[in-house]
Amino acid sequence: MDAVTAPSVVAVYMVRVRRFRTTLFVPPESMAVAEAGQRDRIRAFIRRLMAHPNAVVRWLGRVFRAAHDFYRRLEDRIDPLERMLKALNGPSALRVLHAGHPRPRDEFRGLLRGQVTKHAVWLVVDGVVSAAAVAVSPFLAWIPGPYVLLYYPLMRLLSHRRALKGARNAAHAATVVFEESAELGRLEENLRSGASPSVGCDRAGIRVTGFGAYLERLS
Repeated sequence: MDAVTAPSVVAVYMVRVRRFRTTLFVPPESMAVAEAGQRDRIRAFIRRLMAHPNAVVRWLGRVFRAAHDFYRRLEDRIDPLERMLKALNGPSALRVLHAGHPRPRDEFRGLLRGQVTKHAVWLVVDGVVSAAAVAVSPFLAWIPGPYVLLYYPLMRLLSHRRALKGARNAAHAATVVFEESAELGRLEENLRSGASPSVGCDRAGIRVTGFGAYLERLS
């Protein structure tokens, strides 16, 4: 099975992993489609800082850039589904492939409701942490190490907010088509029999970039 490449539709793979937990996967090709129309406001803000005529502001921009690059590398290790949810902020048309689940729409929306609740809770937690960080930032602003650490809770706050919005957008997307996939059915059978996700994908004939590695992280 090859990743869906239709330019106007974002493909989402819905699969049950071990312990009957359901997850979503958006392949790189569809991630590119989903993120194409979204503006990275944080990157744009950092670029403005680095282009500022004041040397101190430019230095601050470099500090933010280093912190942001580090955070992006760390983000995928924290929750691999989070970036996929954030990518779903833009598209209004989704193609959800599943293994022949009897009520795929209900399962899809139930999973998204769970993600909305999860990120809403973390939004409150990181909001409190970020408020505390902002309160002490005037005393630490000129110390690079602590200042980079203060950047982290603010980024987590924004990330949870975007993931929450992405889950809501996907749950209420204008067009959501559910399509049964024999390959995903074979993959779930392989997982239930104890095969590793990578082996299960190979046996099922699934050739979607990063799918097996993603499922490995969840097992």
